[in-house]
Amino acid sequence: MRTGNVPQHWYDLYDHKGYSVDGKAVTKMVEGDELQKFIERQSDPLWWAKITDYLNNKQVKLSTADLDLLRRVRSG
Repeated sequence: MRTGNVPQHWYDLYDHKGYSVDGKAVTKMVEGDELQKFIERQSDPLWWAKITDYLNNKQVKLSTADLDLLRRVRSG
């Protein structure tokens, strides 16, 4: 569910992060506290390969091909 190309800081004071194409309020993703993040890092060896896609409001695990592409871009 996309919220559009609107600056996210416009919704900092609200409990939602924008509106969908259907006009419904899109709830913010619940971010874990530091203890939950620590436990995830201890239990998942590939925790660092997860990113938050704020535009589509979801967590994405990067594939091996994605990571290889990022390494090639970084190396020039």
